[in-house]
Amino acid sequence: MAQVAIARLPATNRDLFGREAELAWLDACWNDGVRVASVIAFGGVGKSALVNAWLRQMDRGRWRGAERVYAWSFYSQGTDRLASSDEFFAHALKWFGDTDPTQGSPWDKGERLAKLVRRKRTLLILDGVEPLQWGPGVQQGRLKDPAMEALVKELGAQNEGLCLFTSRIGLSDLDALSQETVRAKDLANLSPEAGAELLRARGAKGTDDELREAAKEYKGHSLALTLLGSYLEDVAEGDIRRRKEIGALAQDERKGGHARRVMAAYERWFNGGPEMAILRMLGLFDRPASEGEIDALRDIPAVPGLTDALARIGWDKWNKAIFRLRRSGLLAQAADGNQDRTLDAHPIVREHFGEQLQREQPAAWQEGHRRLYEYHKKNSKLYPDTIEEMTPLYAAVVHGCRAGRHQDALHAVLVARIRRGPESFDLRTLGAVGSEAVILAAFFDPPWEHVVEGLNDAEKALILHDAGFVLRALGRLSEAIGLMQKSVERIIALQDWSNASNFSSNVSEALQARGDLHEALVYARTSVSLASNSSEANALINSETTLATILHKLGDSSAAVAIFEETERMQRVLEPARPLLYVLRGFHYCDALLDQDRYTDVAERAAQTLQWVTARNWTLFVALDHLSLGRANHLIAQRGAIDKLAQAAFHLARAVDGLRHSGQQDYLPLGLLARAALHTHTRNFADTRRDLDEALTLATRSGFRLHEADAHLGYARLFLAEGNRPAAREHLAKARAIIDETGYHRRDGELAELESAASS
Repeated sequence: MAQVAIARLPATNRDLFGREAELAWLDACWNDGVRVASVIAFGGVGKSALVNAWLRQMDRGRWRGAERVYAWSFYSQGTDRLASSDEFFAHALKWFGDTDPTQGSPWDKGERLAKLVRRKRTLLILDGVEPLQWGPGVQQGRLKDPAMEALVKELGAQNEGLCLFTSRIGLSDLDALSQETVRAKDLANLSPEAGAELLRARGAKGTDDELREAAKEYKGHSLALTLLGSYLEDVAEGDIRRRKEIGALAQDERKGGHARRVMAAYERWFNGGPEMAILRMLGLFDRPASEGEIDALRDIPAVPGLTDALARIGWDKWNKAIFRLRRSGLLAQAADGNQDRTLDAHPIVREHFGEQLQREQPAAWQEGHRRLYEYHKKNSKLYPDTIEEMTPLYAAVVHGCRAGRHQDALHAVLVARIRRGPESFDLRTLGAVGSEAVILAAFFDPPWEHVVEGLNDAEKALILHDAGFVLRALGRLSEAIGLMQKSVERIIALQDWSNASNFSSNVSEALQARGDLHEALVYARTSVSLASNSSEANALINSETTLATILHKLGDSSAAVAIFEETERMQRVLEPARPLLYVLRGFHYCDALLDQDRYTDVAERAAQTLQWVTARNWTLFVALDHLSLGRANHLIAQRGAIDKLAQAAFHLARAVDGLRHSGQQDYLPLGLLARAALHTHTRNFADTRRDLDEALTLATRSGFRLHEADAHLGYARLFLAEGNRPAAREHLAKARAIIDETGYHRRDGELAELESAASS
């Protein structure tokens, strides 16, 4: 018996017309061993209805060999809306048996879920993924959500079951894979014959020719024909000839223009009644509206222009209005087993009435969002512990911003309850990077371009910096760097020298990650200069160590170590109880010392700082100290102390596990590369290749050019150990190209040594 979880799909009408060929195509995908299949169409054409109908067939067939069936919908208002996969992965990882769904980077979560899905023959349905894809432009169709990208690519490469997704945009991430195992179906509009059947089923009356002509006029758009048939039955006794009274097409048919024609006609017919109020309320949502949210909107006093038509109606009239909307197709049918009063509508319907409300009744639009903001603030757990519990607070921030309460949403919800102040709970503990990106986008208009005017200058600088931080964590380095650079400009204008120095250091680190070392050097020196204007010693230590780190990567190890030594003298004054550089600063110092063959010094330092960060449960910094200890012990072992190999293996394993758990994918390659070097030394070549493959995938996917160069050097060492000089030379050529391009001269000596070995 299959294990099934499909409650997350949107409810659709059970009647399906003219889709026999598409249902047969889905059957063939399942029977032929297709790994990933996609159904692509504009909104309202019937993607979700098709999938629901096929699932009912599969259910009647006892799921045809599927051992597990799992479905999730990202159903919202199209590619202009931002969405996150965090809640999906939290729920799916738990359902498929992951022991800690919060662990790891977004890519790691996607890869882990793929491995869990592959354990049994699974039917995985991902509905409405377009909010996670890039819209029109050079990257159109690519997944911008890293966890989802990793999941889909992994399943496209290996999958005994089927991953089926629907979207308004074709998925370009799988273009390079075989069309035998990855298939796509462009879902066409209904034929005139099928459209005529749908119209007749919805109550339209006329000859077959008249119904076919109407279906052609409405381009066979499923949602438009559903609404048209219902409208004619409601207001014209079903007479198909009276469709001319509806009006001309006013919007792009690809964006649901024909459906909007009928919605406008319904609006005139409802004439300000309770049905219109309900539809406008749903326009405030990009998800199903819960019973509690609806009650909050209907609370007294009524909102003029929004709920005034509902002020004095009883349950009989309310239920009658709901029934009429569901019969018309403007409101989705209640899901099977739905015992509450959750309401939902097609995204095009929500979008239409939401845009209309915002345009024509801006005060009502804001007041509606204000009520939803207050509702979620009051009815959410004060300090949520899981992503599921956190979701209402994420919704609160978005509603608060749309209500114009930007400052309160920022401080009272995002900073105080989601992040829990400097703890950054949602990022460091839950790893909810995507969700944080979605709510930060609410402080922009449009996203990532202009910060809203509802914040003061200091808050705008903070939002720019934080948005850059989360986009960097998502691997979107170019966007991240642009935002962080703007944050530096704003904070300098405020003469907040300490934050200006720290922001500049963060820009420098992001530029380093991308391989722009010379520009990173400029920002590092700017950071030092700004810190000098500050009275905070911590800012100066931070900026100086950032500068030293870049000088080390540029190949000036002596200058770097001299700066590290000076900053450590400042550290002893600042924290006498912790006289060594520690956390990230200490890690970079150890990295420079290892290049000077000071392995014992590093082992002693990292052992001490490990105690300090372990006491504070700082996952990332604990992992980095294990990494320093692992590398130091490995290098000591290479000089003859073979007994250190076991310690090296222990610490490197702890480092990789900790870096995964931290979710910091820009540091994870460091652990993988160090462990790969140990595996090469012990001639465990299969494990070497596994770690190198993962490190290179992370580096190329995110644009981490220095990690990419290091990975190619690691492959060269591997192939030389295996005696394959041509393959080693190929990777060395790639490493040299990156090193020459970026100025990553720290690796010059190692590169020359390997090139000599490969050519002899």
